[in-house]
Amino acid sequence: MNIRQMAGVVAGCLFSSASFALELGVHSGYNDNPFKQETQAGGSSYTALNLSHKGRTAGRSHLQYSFDIYGENHQASDADRLDANASVRWVAAGRLFDRSASLLFTADARSKRGTFVDQLTGDVARTSRDQAIGDRFSYNAVKLGVEGIYRFSRYKSMALYVYTGERNYVDDYASIGLEALDFSETGIQPSVRFKSTEGHYVKLMAYQKYRSYQGLLDDDLRGMNVSGSTVDYTLSGLGLLALRQLSESSTLRVYLQGYQARDDFVGARDMDFWKADITFEHQFQHQGVLVSRTSTFDRSYRNDVISRLDSEVRVPGKKQSGRTFSLMYKQPIQYFSENLTWFCKIESSKVNNSDSQRSYTTNTFQVGINYRW
Repeated sequence: MNIRQMAGVVAGCLFSSASFALELGVHSGYNDNPFKQETQAGGSSYTALNLSHKGRTAGRSHLQYSFDIYGENHQASDADRLDANASVRWVAAGRLFDRSASLLFTADARSKRGTFVDQLTGDVARTSRDQAIGDRFSYNAVKLGVEGIYRFSRYKSMALYVYTGERNYVDDYASIGLEALDFSETGIQPSVRFKSTEGHYVKLMAYQKYRSYQGLLDDDLRGMNVSGSTVDYTLSGLGLLALRQLSESSTLRVYLQGYQARDDFVGARDMDFWKADITFEHQFQHQGVLVSRTSTFDRSYRNDVISRLDSEVRVPGKKQSGRTFSLMYKQPIQYFSENLTWFCKIESSKVNNSDSQRSYTTNTFQVGINYRW
């Protein structure tokens, strides 16, 4: 699905809504290290626009749809970015074995644009033959899925989600000898969910993904391409989402995820990953909301050898770990309208890399207003 087709789906949903929510945000910010360099070469101020919509049709069985478009225009133009997401869900509600059950048919689309910048130079990334590859990681993606949910009671349920999808990169740079990164993927994810009368919620999930690359060649353990053999990946993971209502005005959210990615060749691309994310939210009596978030991650390839492709496009090293902390405050501007909200946000990230020249720290500050119809 291209941008024009995505816009058509979004427009159709907008003008056929039984439940309507449209939000526009205008933000201004500053990033002290937009290109994520070890030695900060200078910051960049930016303006951002965010347009989002959520809607649904009436009825127990119904259609849900949403889209979100976010763009940043930086003083340092190579830091500009644009993300667009759209989703449609048809919810068929019914009963199975005298219990409540639902069947969800899902369709998701995403488009991402941004310039690939060399962390060492702060300029548009180039090959060893001085050929620019700024669009190397811009892509369009689509995913179709089905999820069945069976509810044992109001407080316990289980679900099974299966999907298929693909990601297509804007430019494979095949004309200059780079490998295509496009891939297709199928997956299955069973889960169980529990909630309590006090507002607590826990979801446990496991998943298995099968990813097949169209043009990315397998590597041997020395980092050399194997002609005629493209990469197939199997990703196996676990996840935990927990929400706890600490009080009438405070909520704690914890998300834990970990997976193993294994290539189906000799294991040169095998990788382990885990992530932890903790979010605390407090609502004040004057309707102000404070949100703090702390996250940490670790990504490690089991083979330390850098392949020809990795060295050619100068991607980060084989081991990465990092942490991010953010703090945001938002409050309605009731003097003008209860639908108008102002906010400010600070965020700090630190990433350590086995290639020390690609370790970095970045800090951002953002302030803006959102209006909701």
